[in-house]
Amino acid sequence: MNGVPRTYDLNKSVLTFGTVNITGYAAGEAATFELEGVDWAMNKGSHGEVSFVAQHNPTGKATVRVMKGNPVNAALAALASTSMLTGASFPLFFVDILGGDQVIAPFCKIEKIPKLSTGDGDYPVEWVFLMAQPEITHGTAIPV
Repeated sequence: MNGVPRTYDLNKSVLTFGTVNITGYAAGEAATFELEGVDWAMNKGSHGEVSFVAQHNPTGKATVRVMKGNPVNAALAALASTSMLTGASFPLFFVDILGGDQVIAPFCKIEKIPKLSTGDGDYPVEWVFLMAQPEITHGTAIPV
């Protein structure tokens, strides 16, 4: 085995949106963070010349799944309502203390209030955040 194995523990990570500390994740993939679009586009000329053009699209999405019975859902719904009434955006911050992954997005909004479902037991609720100017760092890598 090469190196030290990575350790994952959602209890050793911090995710906040505005003033809400998000906890009570659903099992499995609890959160995903991705940049929109691509970093580079390629232009091809009629005589075979090729050029690469940087694409500057400083946006992304974060998707977070928490359990239905979690009071975080009410707090996030309140921030979504505040944003609708005032136009305010809120910062989103994530850090995995053990692995070093982090996301910093200074201007975010909740895309929409999640659908309301009922059923037996607790189940995941999915929140999608629109991120402006996010920086995503994988471990100790350079932010992208």
